[in-house]
Amino acid sequence: MEENKNTTPPPYTPPAYTPPVPTPPAYTPPVPTPPAYTPPTEKQTTEKQPTEKPQPTEKTQPTEKTQPPQCVNKGKPIYFSYARNSDEKPEWNHIADCVDQLTTIFKEQNIEYVVNDTAETSASISDYEKNIGWKSDVIVLVFSDRYFRSLHCMYEFVQIKKAIKQFPQKRLFCIKSGDFNLSDINYILDLEHFWGDQKQEYDEVSYHKTRPITNAEEEAHNNGFYMADVRSLYSFFSTLNYANAHSQDWNDFAKEIADSYTSVSKFSQLVQEKVKQRKSSLKFMGLGCLAWLIIPLVLFIGSILYLLFNGQYDGKPVYTKEYNHIDICEIYRNPTSFYITIKITNPYDKDTIIYASRGWYLEADGKQHYLESAESIPLYPEYKVLAANQSTEFILEFVEIPETTDSMALVMSNGIRINGIKIIEK
Repeated sequence: MEENKNTTPPPYTPPAYTPPVPTPPAYTPPVPTPPAYTPPTEKQTTEKQPTEKPQPTEKTQPTEKTQPPQCVNKGKPIYFSYARNSDEKPEWNHIADCVDQLTTIFKEQNIEYVVNDTAETSASISDYEKNIGWKSDVIVLVFSDRYFRSLHCMYEFVQIKKAIKQFPQKRLFCIKSGDFNLSDINYILDLEHFWGDQKQEYDEVSYHKTRPITNAEEEAHNNGFYMADVRSLYSFFSTLNYANAHSQDWNDFAKEIADSYTSVSKFSQLVQEKVKQRKSSLKFMGLGCLAWLIIPLVLFIGSILYLLFNGQYDGKPVYTKEYNHIDICEIYRNPTSFYITIKITNPYDKDTIIYASRGWYLEADGKQHYLESAESIPLYPEYKVLAANQSTEFILEFVEIPETTDSMALVMSNGIRINGIKIIEK
Protein backbone atom coordinates (compact mmCIF):
# COMPACT_ATOMS: atom_id res chain seq x y z
CA MET A 1 0.00 0.00 0.00
CA GLU A 2 1.37 3.24 -1.04
CA GLU A 3 2.15 5.80 1.74
CA ASN A 4 0.29 9.06 1.73
CA LYS A 5 2.91 11.77 1.12
CA ASN A 6 0.53 14.64 1.55
CA THR A 7 0.47 14.60 5.34
CA THR A 8 -0.03 17.88 7.10
CA PRO A 9 2.47 19.24 9.78
CA PRO A 10 1.34 19.44 13.35
CA PRO A 11 0.07 22.71 14.47
CA TYR A 12 2.68 25.23 16.00
CA THR A 13 2.61 25.44 19.71
CA PRO A 14 4.48 28.54 21.20
CA PRO A 15 6.57 27.94 24.29
CA ALA A 16 5.04 28.70 27.60
CA TYR A 17 5.73 32.24 28.92
CA THR A 18 7.93 32.37 32.02
CA PRO A 19 7.88 35.76 33.80
CA PRO A 20 11.34 37.19 34.82
CA VAL A 21 12.32 36.69 38.43
CA PRO A 22 13.13 40.13 40.02
CA THR A 23 16.67 40.51 41.62
CA PRO A 24 16.44 41.76 45.22
CA PRO A 25 18.45 44.95 45.97
CA ALA A 26 21.75 44.76 47.99
CA TYR A 27 21.28 44.79 51.75
CA THR A 28 22.12 48.10 53.40
CA PRO A 29 22.20 48.05 57.21
CA PRO A 30 20.13 50.73 58.82
CA VAL A 31 22.00 53.84 60.10
CA PRO A 32 21.24 54.39 63.78
CA THR A 33 19.70 57.70 64.52
CA PRO A 34 21.47 59.55 67.42
CA PRO A 35 19.29 60.44 70.33
CA ALA A 36 18.10 63.95 70.63
CA TYR A 37 20.43 66.23 72.71
CA THR A 38 19.18 66.80 76.21
CA PRO A 39 20.98 69.60 78.21
CA PRO A 40 22.53 68.33 81.47
CA THR A 41 20.78 69.03 84.69
CA GLU A 42 22.34 71.03 87.53
CA LYS A 43 23.33 67.84 89.36
CA GLN A 44 25.03 66.44 86.28
CA THR A 45 27.07 69.57 85.70
CA THR A 46 28.63 69.34 89.15
CA GLU A 47 30.06 65.91 88.39
CA LYS A 48 33.66 65.97 87.20
CA GLN A 49 33.64 65.15 83.49
CA PRO A 50 36.82 63.97 81.79
CA THR A 51 38.04 66.64 79.45
CA GLU A 52 40.70 66.50 76.85
CA LYS A 53 43.85 68.49 77.56
CA PRO A 54 43.90 71.57 75.39
CA GLN A 55 46.76 71.87 73.03
CA PRO A 56 49.12 74.61 74.24
CA THR A 57 49.11 77.69 72.14
CA GLU A 58 52.00 80.07 71.72
CA LYS A 59 50.89 82.05 74.75
CA THR A 60 50.38 78.99 77.00
CA GLN A 61 53.62 77.21 76.12
CA PRO A 62 55.80 76.91 79.24
CA THR A 63 58.89 79.07 79.15
CA GLU A 64 62.23 77.69 80.28
CA LYS A 65 63.59 79.20 83.51
CA THR A 66 66.73 81.20 82.92
CA GLN A 67 69.61 79.79 84.92
CA PRO A 68 71.67 82.32 86.91
CA PRO A 69 75.17 82.86 85.54
CA GLN A 70 77.92 80.75 87.01
CA CYS A 71 79.67 82.33 90.00
CA VAL A 72 83.20 83.36 89.01
CA ASN A 73 84.47 83.97 92.55
CA LYS A 74 82.99 81.16 94.65
CA GLY A 75 84.38 81.48 98.16
CA LYS A 76 86.46 84.55 97.22
CA PRO A 77 84.15 87.53 97.71
CA ILE A 78 84.87 91.11 96.73
CA TYR A 79 85.45 93.41 99.69
CA PHE A 80 84.16 97.00 99.71
CA SER A 81 85.86 99.87 101.50
CA TYR A 82 83.80 103.06 101.49
CA ALA A 83 82.14 105.74 103.61
CA ARG A 84 78.36 105.68 103.80
CA ASN A 85 76.03 108.47 102.74
CA SER A 86 75.60 111.19 105.37
CA ASP A 87 73.54 114.31 105.94
CA GLU A 88 76.37 116.10 107.75
CA LYS A 89 77.32 117.84 104.50
CA PRO A 90 75.28 118.21 101.31
CA GLU A 91 78.12 116.78 99.23
CA TRP A 92 78.05 113.59 101.34
CA ASN A 93 74.43 112.70 100.58
CA HIS A 94 75.16 110.37 97.66
CA ILE A 95 78.80 109.35 98.00
CA ALA A 96 77.87 105.66 98.43
CA ASP A 97 75.16 105.37 95.77
CA CYS A 98 77.61 103.68 93.42
CA VAL A 99 78.05 100.88 95.95
CA ASP A 100 74.32 100.14 95.84
CA GLN A 101 74.40 100.12 92.05
CA LEU A 102 77.38 97.78 91.94
CA THR A 103 76.01 95.34 94.49
CA THR A 104 72.75 95.15 92.53
CA ILE A 105 74.68 94.15 89.41
CA PHE A 106 76.75 91.67 91.41
CA LYS A 107 73.55 89.99 92.63
CA GLU A 108 72.23 89.73 89.07
CA GLN A 109 75.51 88.30 87.79
CA ASN A 110 75.96 85.93 90.76
CA ILE A 111 79.19 87.58 91.95
CA GLU A 112 79.97 87.19 95.65
CA TYR A 113 80.76 90.32 97.66
CA VAL A 114 81.01 91.50 101.28
CA VAL A 115 80.30 94.90 102.82
CA ASN A 116 81.02 96.07 106.35
CA ASP A 117 77.92 96.03 108.53
CA THR A 118 79.67 97.70 111.47
CA ALA A 119 78.69 101.32 112.06
CA GLU A 120 81.41 103.83 111.30
CA THR A 121 80.84 105.40 114.71
CA SER A 122 81.71 102.14 116.50
CA ALA A 123 84.45 102.41 119.11
CA SER A 124 86.15 99.15 118.10
CA ILE A 125 87.88 98.11 114.93
CA SER A 126 85.90 95.20 113.44
CA ASP A 127 87.35 91.98 112.08
CA TYR A 128 86.20 93.10 108.66
CA GLU A 129 88.42 96.17 108.87
CA LYS A 130 91.39 94.16 110.11
CA ASN A 131 91.11 91.57 107.33
CA ILE A 132 89.94 93.64 104.38
CA GLY A 133 93.31 93.83 102.69
CA TRP A 134 94.59 90.44 103.78
CA LYS A 135 91.74 88.01 103.18
CA SER A 136 90.46 89.52 99.93
CA ASP A 137 91.91 89.06 96.45
CA VAL A 138 89.80 91.85 94.96
CA ILE A 139 88.95 95.12 96.73
CA VAL A 140 86.68 97.95 95.58
CA LEU A 141 87.72 101.20 97.27
CA VAL A 142 85.31 104.14 96.97
CA PHE A 143 87.24 107.18 98.19
CA SER A 144 85.46 110.39 99.10
CA ASP A 145 85.97 113.45 101.28
CA ARG A 146 84.18 111.71 104.13
CA TYR A 147 86.33 108.60 103.63
CA PHE A 148 89.49 110.65 104.31
CA ARG A 149 87.98 112.03 107.55
CA SER A 150 86.85 108.70 109.03
CA LEU A 151 88.82 106.81 111.70
CA HIS A 152 87.53 103.48 110.41
CA CYS A 153 87.94 104.20 106.70
CA MET A 154 91.50 105.44 107.08
CA TYR A 155 92.36 102.35 109.12
CA GLU A 156 91.02 100.21 106.25
CA PHE A 157 92.98 102.32 103.78
CA VAL A 158 96.24 101.65 105.64
CA GLN A 159 95.54 97.89 105.75
CA ILE A 160 94.78 97.84 102.02
CA LYS A 161 98.03 99.64 101.18
CA LYS A 162 100.09 97.30 103.35
CA ALA A 163 98.48 94.20 101.87
CA ILE A 164 98.93 95.34 98.27
CA LYS A 165 102.54 96.25 98.90
CA GLN A 166 103.20 92.80 100.31
CA PHE A 167 101.01 90.92 97.81
CA PRO A 168 101.08 92.81 94.48
CA GLN A 169 98.88 90.17 92.82
CA LYS A 170 95.85 91.50 94.70
CA ARG A 171 93.50 93.63 92.56
CA LEU A 172 92.40 97.09 93.72
CA PHE A 173 89.56 98.85 91.87
CA CYS A 174 89.16 102.48 92.93
CA ILE A 175 86.21 104.83 92.47
CA LYS A 176 86.27 108.56 93.15
CA SER A 177 82.97 109.82 94.62
CA GLY A 178 82.62 113.56 95.12
CA ASP A 179 84.02 116.86 93.90
CA PHE A 180 87.44 117.31 95.48
CA ASN A 181 90.93 117.62 94.09
CA LEU A 182 93.77 115.60 95.59
CA SER A 183 96.30 117.70 93.71
CA ASP A 184 95.05 120.86 95.45
CA ILE A 185 97.49 121.67 98.27
CA ASN A 186 94.79 123.57 100.14
CA TYR A 187 92.60 120.49 100.25
CA ILE A 188 95.46 118.36 101.59
CA LEU A 189 96.23 121.04 104.21
CA ASP A 190 92.58 121.01 105.26
CA LEU A 191 92.77 117.24 105.81
CA GLU A 192 96.01 117.64 107.80
CA HIS A 193 94.31 120.26 109.96
CA PHE A 194 91.41 117.86 110.57
CA TRP A 195 93.71 115.06 111.73
CA GLY A 196 95.75 117.52 113.76
CA ASP A 197 92.57 118.31 115.70
CA GLN A 198 91.99 114.59 116.18
CA LYS A 199 95.49 114.20 117.61
CA GLN A 200 95.01 117.13 119.96
CA GLU A 201 91.76 115.67 121.26
CA TYR A 202 93.45 112.31 121.78
CA ASP A 203 96.31 113.89 123.74
CA GLU A 204 93.92 115.83 125.97
CA VAL A 205 91.71 112.82 126.67
CA SER A 206 94.73 110.62 127.28
CA TYR A 207 96.28 113.11 129.69
CA HIS A 208 93.18 114.18 131.65
CA LYS A 209 91.48 110.73 131.53
CA THR A 210 88.14 112.39 130.78
CA ARG A 211 86.89 109.30 128.93
CA PRO A 212 88.22 105.96 127.66
CA ILE A 213 90.26 105.98 124.47
CA THR A 214 88.47 104.01 121.76
CA ASN A 215 90.16 101.28 119.81
CA ALA A 216 89.73 103.28 116.60
CA GLU A 217 91.47 106.28 118.20
CA GLU A 218 94.27 104.06 119.48
CA GLU A 219 94.87 102.71 115.96
CA ALA A 220 94.90 106.27 114.62
CA HIS A 221 97.50 107.15 117.26
CA ASN A 222 99.61 104.12 116.28
CA ASN A 223 99.48 105.24 112.64
CA GLY A 224 100.47 108.86 113.37
CA PHE A 225 96.89 110.01 112.86
CA TYR A 226 97.33 109.20 109.19
CA MET A 227 99.32 112.35 108.48
CA ALA A 228 101.77 110.54 106.20
CA ASP A 229 98.92 108.79 104.43
CA VAL A 230 97.11 112.07 103.81
CA ARG A 231 100.23 113.69 102.37
CA SER A 232 100.71 110.80 99.95
CA LEU A 233 97.10 110.62 98.71
CA TYR A 234 97.85 112.26 95.37
CA SER A 235 100.93 110.14 94.67
CA PHE A 236 99.00 106.97 95.55
CA PHE A 237 95.83 107.54 93.51
CA SER A 238 97.54 109.25 90.58
CA THR A 239 99.22 105.93 89.72
CA LEU A 240 95.85 104.13 89.58
CA ASN A 241 93.30 104.14 86.78
CA TYR A 242 90.35 104.93 89.03
CA ALA A 243 86.75 105.39 87.91
CA ASN A 244 84.52 108.41 88.46
CA ALA A 245 81.24 107.71 90.27
CA HIS A 246 79.35 110.32 88.20
CA SER A 247 80.28 109.04 84.75
CA GLN A 248 81.01 105.33 85.04
CA ASP A 249 79.16 102.52 83.29
CA TRP A 250 78.80 100.08 86.19
CA ASN A 251 78.04 97.11 83.94
CA ASP A 252 81.41 97.53 82.25
CA PHE A 253 83.02 98.06 85.65
CA ALA A 254 81.48 94.84 87.02
CA LYS A 255 82.56 92.94 83.91
CA GLU A 256 86.13 94.08 84.39
CA ILE A 257 86.06 92.76 87.96
CA ALA A 258 84.56 89.45 86.82
CA ASP A 259 87.20 89.12 84.11
CA SER A 260 89.93 89.50 86.71
CA TYR A 261 88.51 86.47 88.53
CA THR A 262 88.13 84.54 85.27
CA SER A 263 91.80 84.90 84.47
CA VAL A 264 92.70 83.61 87.91
CA SER A 265 90.21 80.75 87.49
CA LYS A 266 91.76 79.69 84.19
CA PHE A 267 95.19 79.70 85.78
CA SER A 268 93.89 77.56 88.64
CA GLN A 269 92.42 75.07 86.16
CA LEU A 270 95.78 74.74 84.44
CA VAL A 271 97.45 74.14 87.77
CA GLN A 272 94.86 71.52 88.70
CA GLU A 273 95.36 69.76 85.36
CA LYS A 274 99.10 69.66 85.99
CA VAL A 275 98.48 68.26 89.45
CA LYS A 276 96.21 65.54 88.04
CA GLN A 277 98.84 64.62 85.48
CA ARG A 278 101.42 64.48 88.22
CA LYS A 279 99.21 62.23 90.37
CA SER A 280 98.48 59.86 87.48
CA SER A 281 102.18 59.52 86.70
CA LEU A 282 102.99 58.82 90.35
CA LYS A 283 100.84 55.67 90.23
CA PHE A 284 103.41 54.00 87.99
CA MET A 285 106.56 55.18 89.70
CA GLY A 286 106.80 52.31 92.20
CA LEU A 287 109.98 52.47 94.23
CA GLY A 288 110.89 55.73 92.58
CA CYS A 289 107.85 57.33 94.27
CA LEU A 290 109.02 56.05 97.64
CA ALA A 291 112.46 57.51 97.07
CA TRP A 292 110.88 60.81 96.02
CA LEU A 293 109.19 60.98 99.44
CA ILE A 294 112.18 59.86 101.50
CA ILE A 295 114.88 62.06 99.99
CA PRO A 296 113.37 65.42 101.16
CA LEU A 297 113.01 64.00 104.66
CA VAL A 298 116.67 62.96 104.69
CA LEU A 299 117.72 66.38 103.44
CA PHE A 300 115.59 68.09 106.08
CA ILE A 301 117.13 66.04 108.90
CA GLY A 302 120.58 66.71 107.50
CA SER A 303 119.96 70.46 107.40
CA ILE A 304 118.80 70.42 111.04
CA LEU A 305 121.95 68.60 112.11
CA TYR A 306 124.08 71.03 110.10
CA LEU A 307 122.43 74.02 111.75
CA LEU A 308 122.96 72.54 115.20
CA PHE A 309 126.68 72.13 114.66
CA ASN A 310 127.40 75.11 112.40
CA GLY A 311 125.13 77.87 113.73
CA GLN A 312 126.80 80.91 115.24
CA TYR A 313 125.78 82.86 118.30
CA ASP A 314 127.00 86.36 117.86
CA GLY A 315 126.45 87.38 121.47
CA LYS A 316 124.71 90.54 122.63
CA PRO A 317 124.38 92.87 119.64
CA VAL A 318 125.21 96.55 119.48
CA TYR A 319 122.50 98.97 118.36
CA THR A 320 121.23 102.51 118.85
CA LYS A 321 118.90 102.54 121.85
CA GLU A 322 115.99 104.82 120.90
CA TYR A 323 112.97 103.03 122.42
CA ASN A 324 112.84 102.20 126.10
CA HIS A 325 110.26 99.48 125.63
CA ILE A 326 112.13 97.57 122.88
CA ASP A 327 115.39 95.66 123.35
CA ILE A 328 117.37 93.48 120.96
CA CYS A 329 118.58 90.60 123.11
CA GLU A 330 120.42 88.32 120.72
CA ILE A 331 121.35 87.70 117.10
CA TYR A 332 121.67 84.17 115.80
CA ARG A 333 122.48 83.24 112.25
CA ASN A 334 123.26 80.24 110.10
CA PRO A 335 124.12 79.85 106.41
CA THR A 336 120.49 80.31 105.32
CA SER A 337 118.72 82.54 107.84
CA PHE A 338 119.20 85.43 110.22
CA TYR A 339 117.40 85.53 113.59
CA ILE A 340 116.85 88.40 116.01
CA THR A 341 115.47 87.92 119.53
CA ILE A 342 113.53 90.97 120.70
CA LYS A 343 112.12 91.84 124.09
CA ILE A 344 109.18 94.22 124.16
CA THR A 345 107.55 95.80 127.22
CA ASN A 346 104.08 97.26 127.54
CA PRO A 347 104.73 100.64 129.21
CA TYR A 348 101.04 101.46 129.61
CA ASP A 349 98.72 100.91 132.56
CA LYS A 350 96.33 98.95 130.39
CA ASP A 351 96.55 95.91 128.17
CA THR A 352 97.66 96.28 124.58
CA ILE A 353 97.94 94.03 121.55
CA ILE A 354 101.14 92.99 119.78
CA TYR A 355 101.82 91.23 116.50
CA ALA A 356 104.50 90.88 113.86
CA SER A 357 104.05 91.79 110.21
CA ARG A 358 105.57 90.52 107.00
CA GLY A 359 106.04 94.15 106.15
CA TRP A 360 108.89 94.35 108.70
CA TYR A 361 112.35 94.20 107.21
CA LEU A 362 116.06 94.54 107.84
CA GLU A 363 117.70 97.29 105.84
CA ALA A 364 121.25 96.30 104.97
CA ASP A 365 123.57 97.51 102.21
CA GLY A 366 120.71 99.52 100.72
CA LYS A 367 118.45 96.45 100.36
CA GLN A 368 115.36 95.38 102.25
CA HIS A 369 115.30 91.84 103.67
CA TYR A 370 111.69 91.13 104.65
CA LEU A 371 110.49 89.02 107.55
CA GLU A 372 110.20 85.31 106.75
CA SER A 373 108.60 84.00 109.94
CA ALA A 374 108.16 84.73 113.64
CA GLU A 375 108.18 82.65 116.82
CA SER A 376 106.29 83.44 120.05
CA ILE A 377 104.44 86.29 118.38
CA PRO A 378 101.54 85.96 115.87
CA LEU A 379 101.68 87.36 112.36
CA TYR A 380 99.15 90.03 111.43
CA PRO A 381 96.12 89.93 111.25
CA GLU A 382 96.42 87.61 114.25
CA TYR A 383 97.56 89.20 117.50
CA LYS A 384 97.97 88.52 121.20
CA VAL A 385 97.35 90.61 124.29
CA LEU A 386 100.26 91.91 126.35
CA ALA A 387 99.21 92.82 129.87
CA ALA A 388 99.99 96.22 131.36
CA ASN A 389 103.64 96.70 132.42
CA GLN A 390 104.52 93.17 131.27
CA SER A 391 107.25 91.99 128.89
CA THR A 392 107.62 89.22 126.35
CA GLU A 393 110.32 87.92 124.02
CA PHE A 394 109.95 86.71 120.46
CA ILE A 395 112.18 85.69 117.56
CA LEU A 396 112.12 87.13 114.05
CA GLU A 397 113.55 85.22 111.09
CA PHE A 398 114.94 87.03 108.04
CA VAL A 399 116.82 85.92 104.96
CA GLU A 400 120.55 85.65 105.63
CA ILE A 401 122.34 89.00 105.58
CA PRO A 402 125.57 89.19 103.56
CA GLU A 403 128.67 88.60 105.68
CA THR A 404 130.15 91.88 104.50
CA THR A 405 127.34 93.83 106.21
CA ASP A 406 128.76 96.16 108.85
CA SER A 407 125.56 97.73 110.14
CA MET A 408 121.82 97.42 109.57
CA ALA A 409 118.46 98.80 110.68
CA LEU A 410 115.31 96.98 111.78
CA VAL A 411 112.17 98.68 110.41
CA MET A 412 108.91 97.75 112.14
CA SER A 413 105.36 99.10 111.88
CA ASN A 414 104.13 102.45 113.18
CA GLY A 415 107.36 104.14 112.13
CA ILE A 416 109.58 102.24 114.60
CA ARG A 417 113.14 101.99 113.31
CA ILE A 418 116.09 100.60 115.25
CA ASN A 419 119.33 101.81 113.71
CA GLY A 420 122.98 100.92 114.12
CA ILE A 421 122.56 97.18 114.62
CA LYS A 422 126.01 95.59 114.38
CA ILE A 423 127.05 91.97 114.28
CA ILE A 424 129.74 91.05 116.79
CA GLU A 425 131.57 87.92 115.59
CA LYS A 426 132.72 85.36 118.12
